[in-house]
Amino acid sequence: MKINMLKSHIFWRIFLVLFSIIVFLIAFVFVSSSVILPKISQNQFKEMTDLAVERLSDQVEMVVENSTAISESSQHNKDLLSGNYLKLNQELKKLINTSPFFDGGAITDETGNVLVSKYLNLYSYQNIEFNEQNTMYFSNVLTKAFESAQSILLLSIPIYNEENVLMRTLHLSIHLDEQGLFQSMFKDLNIGVNSYAYIIDSSGKLIAHPRKDMLGEDVTDNPAVQALVGKESGYMHLTNEFGIEMYSSYQYIPGLNWGVVAQVPVETTYIGMYEFHKSLWLLTSIIIILLTILAALHATLTIKPLRKLYEGVDQVAKGNYRTYIENIRRNDEVGQISSRFNEMIASIQTARKEVKEKEASLNTQKEFLRQIIEKSPNAIYIMDWEGRYRLANKAYAELLGTTPEEVIGKTDAEFKLNEEDVRLYLSINREVIEQKEERYISEAAVWDCYGNKHYMQVHKLPIINEDGTCNTVLCFATNITERILNEEKIKFFASHDSLTKLPNRHMFKQCLEQEIELASEDESHVAVLFMDLDRFKYVNDNFGHSMGDKLLQAVSTRLRESLDERDIISRLGGDEFTVILPVIDDKQQVANIASKLIHALAQPYKIDGQSFVTTTSIGISMYPQDGEDVDCLIKNADTAMYQAKNQGKNTYRFYHPEMNSMLSNKYKLEAYMRDALVNNEFHLHYQPKMDTYSRKISGFEALLRWEQAELGMVAPAEFIPIAEESGMILEIGEWVLEQACRQNKKWQDIGFPPVKISVNLSVLQIKHSDIVKTVHEVLDKTGLDPIWLELEITETAIMENKRGIVRTLKLLKKIGVSIAIDDFGTGYSSLNYLKRFPVDTLKIDRSFIQDLLMEQQDTVIATAVISMANKLGLSVVAEGVETEEQFQYLHDLHCGEVQGYLISPPIPVDQVNSLLEEERLYYKSQTVNSLG
Repeated sequence: MKINMLKSHIFWRIFLVLFSIIVFLIAFVFVSSSVILPKISQNQFKEMTDLAVERLSDQVEMVVENSTAISESSQHNKDLLSGNYLKLNQELKKLINTSPFFDGGAITDETGNVLVSKYLNLYSYQNIEFNEQNTMYFSNVLTKAFESAQSILLLSIPIYNEENVLMRTLHLSIHLDEQGLFQSMFKDLNIGVNSYAYIIDSSGKLIAHPRKDMLGEDVTDNPAVQALVGKESGYMHLTNEFGIEMYSSYQYIPGLNWGVVAQVPVETTYIGMYEFHKSLWLLTSIIIILLTILAALHATLTIKPLRKLYEGVDQVAKGNYRTYIENIRRNDEVGQISSRFNEMIASIQTARKEVKEKEASLNTQKEFLRQIIEKSPNAIYIMDWEGRYRLANKAYAELLGTTPEEVIGKTDAEFKLNEEDVRLYLSINREVIEQKEERYISEAAVWDCYGNKHYMQVHKLPIINEDGTCNTVLCFATNITERILNEEKIKFFASHDSLTKLPNRHMFKQCLEQEIELASEDESHVAVLFMDLDRFKYVNDNFGHSMGDKLLQAVSTRLRESLDERDIISRLGGDEFTVILPVIDDKQQVANIASKLIHALAQPYKIDGQSFVTTTSIGISMYPQDGEDVDCLIKNADTAMYQAKNQGKNTYRFYHPEMNSMLSNKYKLEAYMRDALVNNEFHLHYQPKMDTYSRKISGFEALLRWEQAELGMVAPAEFIPIAEESGMILEIGEWVLEQACRQNKKWQDIGFPPVKISVNLSVLQIKHSDIVKTVHEVLDKTGLDPIWLELEITETAIMENKRGIVRTLKLLKKIGVSIAIDDFGTGYSSLNYLKRFPVDTLKIDRSFIQDLLMEQQDTVIATAVISMANKLGLSVVAEGVETEEQFQYLHDLHCGEVQGYLISPPIPVDQVNSLLEEERLYYKSQTVNSLG
């Protein structure tokens, strides 16, 4: 009886509980499916419509890409500008056939007239816009004027000529009514029953639609289309043009101003729910039947295993658990088992909870430590006794140019460290492990996988295990590469020239001092070369300091290429370079090196398309004979360099003691010269010129003379270069010009017939003073007519400054003075420049006249110059005529004037007055004509 009651109790309990659960679940599923399934269907259809929109958008973008390619190729197709209509037709056909998207086309001229067409009659369509945009353009939907069913899209591509003038317009058409491009887009779209997609233009008209009869229609009453016209993209719930509720995805296509729309009926999303509910009722009936059967079977089978189940649970409570019991009443036998089982579960859960809490805490600590190591900006790594990496964070791996995984397990030797550093770092690591003490390395070097060197500050700490042993070392490293490189850069530029990267003056003196000490120990010689570039100031003044800097860099490069590695080159500043030649055997060895440098630096330089030629003057001093300390050797080499410049430049000179006295004399002359004008020590001599036809005096050249109170007469060859170098030539030259003009006007006022007076101009007067203004002021002050003044400029000065001097000479010519080129033949001027210069007279240099009739080359040159000048309409003056034979030969060559000791040496003013009294001056017909 008890068994039957227990059985009945169990059965109904199980049945009622399970039945309640089933009913609750079914009701929950029914309600949930009513809410969730439509939502899921809606999301599925949204994804389907989004996918359809994306696919259609991709198809349209393919049209754009193909159109862009056709537009770019058309811009370079000269045949599209041809006037041959047959060729135009062929090109149009070729363009249509090369594209899978276009099925017709036409070419119009700049006024819109159709030149050729194929499968397209432009004039049969209305609302065509022949736009004047300078890029390709897609039209909106175009329909025929009398047949709206015929709709097209039109791509217009402007074609320009080389002057960027619109010459043609290429029109390519897409017939929307054909089963072509857009209709084929819908074939593969699968977005459900009664669902569809379409494409609209910027005005809201249909470009593509599954129903062909809808093409070209205005569908702007659709909210999605309205959004697209407003250039928006998105998803919405709307009522379409047929009054049906739809879910719609829409996407705006920039550039074309088109839009793509896909729509799914709202009703479609509930079909799945209805079908699911039908299946749910059938399933519920089956479950209830099975539940009844299972409950009866379970109740029948439960009574027998209860005692065994109790014993099993009892074993589990003692620690030997094998089963799991739940949902049993406590006042019966099964309840006793459940009580014991719950005690066991409670103890197990408590233990497991403690274990999990410890594991979670440990994992948290591990993760925290891992993130600290991984995200630390400093390099962190661990190495063992064998020198292998056991851990490396990202910062350290990046320093080596690799990843942490590639570092772990490798040694320093595998990362391009030299053997010495590998042994050193391994030794330090082992000391840290053995002694269990920290070590600090202020500067350690490592190389990355690309061969770049990096510097670190490393702090090494021993990792001590719980048992007190230590077999690994933890390293914290800070990257100090940038600081080290900056320090090295600062040290470098403190001792090197920033432009040429050569040692500077300070570094040069240190190196020279070291070489002197070594030479003193070895009883050897050291040579110091002091170099100064010739004509460098000309490059700076005429081409700018930037070009001058590039020239200095090129010079430093040639110096390195021309000298040995042991030779020391430096730049003292400006255009001055010095060279130390250690371990020298004799002067001839130094002379050979100096000659080599002069030859190398004299070769033309090609810089930014410009060609430059600059030479160098070199002064040489030798240790120990020319000095035993740094300053003395440099000073004496500098003195020798100035001697080289004074002797013609582009050469070298060894120092000898007499140079100091010569230099001292130069400075003495410069000091005396500063007081010469104030003390009236300057005066002028005049050398007459003679007309070769009449043998009459035709003019005078004013020549400067200096009689110093202490030194007596000083030769012009001595003081003129000093005056130019010091800049005093500007003041002296203005004085000479005024005195010569004043004296010439005085001769005219006395009653002598007027003659031209010639005055020499220095290069500095032309370049560094307002010579035009000066001549104006002197002529105004003295009252001399400009036609009686001739300014002489050396050919060398003209050729060195030909870019800037032409304008100055033209301004002087406007005043009315004459221009003569002095020393012609020595400056290598070309006939082209001679033609451009506004000159009146050529003065043949005395070097071509003194050996006239004896040296064939001089005779040929003089003959050629006179002939050329006569053909160019220039006057010719031959300088240095000393014999009657020379005079007669020049007369026969039609040389107009001569000057030299045959006629008269330079004479003072009083002798000129006597000469003018004795002889009536001859006026050349050219001068008379100019006056008349």
